[in-house]
Amino acid sequence: MSSKEYIKKELKRIINVFKNIKLLYEFDELSQIHTVKALPRDFFEFNEEFLYVQSTLIEYFMDNYPKESILFVSNDSPIEITNPEFTLTGIHYLDLDKEISKISFNELFKTLSANCNFDKKPEKIAGENNYALAA
Repeated sequence: MSSKEYIKKELKRIINVFKNIKLLYEFDELSQIHTVKALPRDFFEFNEEFLYVQSTLIEYFMDNYPKESILFVSNDSPIEITNPEFTLTGIHYLDLDKEISKISFNELFKTLSANCNFDKKPEKIAGENNYALAA
């Protein structure tokens, strides 16, 4: 099995387990580096199960493809994937940038207005003194 086939097989397995992530893959022929971008960043950095699966994949890859490298990055990495060969998206992945851009300001204001009563005056807090100054 080629290194690309192995990586694609493993990334498909990962996306079936972790359904709320997105993975992008790119291979640099010159440097022989396989780059996998995992989103969202918090999941990539803090999910212990994912970190374990990732380290297992890396260890196996290094043992079986010693002339190549594999690198996992996220969206705050200085290493970018500019031409992904493939992208895998979990069925529960939510791209917040896309979702936020879909909401117009007017829709947001209507939603806020419906949920907040801006005309209602704040109630007086018990024991609060309200002194008016006279000139």
